[in-house]
Amino acid sequence: MVDARKVFNEMVKRHHTPKDNSIFSRLMSCMCKQGDLDGAVEVLNGMIRLSVPTRPSHYGILIENFCKKGMYERGIKMLDKVLEKGILMSPLSLLEVEMGAPQSLLEMKAMAYNPMIEYLCNSGQTKNAEVFLRQLMKKGVQDPVAFNDLIRRYSKEVIPESAMELLQIMKRRGIALDADAYASLIKSFVKKGEPADAEAALDGMIECGHLPKPIAVQIGNGGSV
Repeated sequence: MVDARKVFNEMVKRHHTPKDNSIFSRLMSCMCKQGDLDGAVEVLNGMIRLSVPTRPSHYGILIENFCKKGMYERGIKMLDKVLEKGILMSPLSLLEVEMGAPQSLLEMKAMAYNPMIEYLCNSGQTKNAEVFLRQLMKKGVQDPVAFNDLIRRYSKEVIPESAMELLQIMKRRGIALDADAYASLIKSFVKKGEPADAEAALDGMIECGHLPKPIAVQIGNGGSV
């Protein structure tokens, strides 16, 4: 790896771009495995200086490893760049297609985005987590873990309407909602004093085959669900 880094630094210094850009992903992955996350970030910055397109997979490598190390704030900064620059939505360039670049470059793995969404939810940045998820959805991602995390969080924050919007998307796409996420949504409607919506959510829970546990929560008019 010491020699690999020397070669990479020389490439950047001479502004020499390799014929096979997959070398950057391999170099970043190897550095992360050795715990050299700063070195992996340097590779990403070197790609930018060499005018080599940075793709979701490159950022995904860094975000995944930042999360593994518990360095969530650095992961968020990396995610902000992805969202600000619209990197998730960028198609392969004509040159990349001609060079046979794989479509996997445009993908961010669940090991990168799920921990990030969970952290954003737990740190009170639920709306940012939803923005991220919606961009992933446009790329065809249909991840039950991410949806369930968001619905649980919106329910905990007593914003059941936002949770219901996501639930409707899940239903249209055939994505299952966990029993505990349904339960948190029902409780959220009850806390907000909307028993009719709570009952509708309970009906949906039963229709999905989930057996609800006994729940008795007092609501504004003295009733309960």
